[in-house]
Amino acid sequence: MHLLQANIPAAYLSANMEWAEQQDILRELNSDYCKCKLLYVTPEKVARSDVLLRHLESLHVRELLSRIVIDEAHCVSQWGHDFRPDYQGLGVLKQKFPNTPVLALTATTTASVKEDVVPFLFGVFGLQRSIFDLCE
Repeated sequence: MHLLQANIPAAYLSANMEWAEQQDILRELNSDYCKCKLLYVTPEKVARSDVLLRHLESLHVRELLSRIVIDEAHCVSQWGHDFRPDYQGLGVLKQKFPNTPVLALTATTTASVKEDVVPFLFGVFGLQRSIFDLCE
């Protein structure tokens, strides 16, 4: 079931979207009556959009940024087949929002990817614990 079908207001921002569609979402985020509860953004969008970071800062100031969730966290590993360099730049979110909790998720990983990802997540995001061992 899609989030919108479950009445959970969600949006997705990507550099591949039309600029007008991106502007509509950013306007909603800036609204005094922002309904969006979940915003999906790509690491590439975070890395290349100062506009997005300013909107996230606005949400943070208004206490509307409750957590940062990094999906497909295995993509940070250079050992993985899904390596995406912009994942390594996501530490900027923890720098800008140090008190906002961070959750990193992955459904697939290998032992070498785990060895690469866990220290990165602990170092860059200051994660307190890992549950990788629970998944083995």
